[in-house]
Amino acid sequence: MSHPRIREYVYFDLEPGDHKRLSKASTWSEIKVTANDVDGIIVEQEQDAFVTNRLLKLSIDAGKYRIKNADLGTIIKTEI
Repeated sequence: MSHPRIREYVYFDLEPGDHKRLSKASTWSEIKVTANDVDGIIVEQEQDAFVTNRLLKLSIDAGKYRIKNADLGTIIKTEI
């Protein structure tokens, strides 16, 4: 679990394979991703004026740019 604010990011280590990421803000959102040993996966949380919560997969270049201009968010570790 994490608690990112505006212009913050969090990261998770993933085992190779299929994963589902969930996000709870004003509404729930989910995205399915496939991790491998080589590529990173960058997912952005977006909220619009109607308070809709969305998770979007970004390209590596777009993600690196956003992370370069952000701070590390709060990571709250939980066992699942």
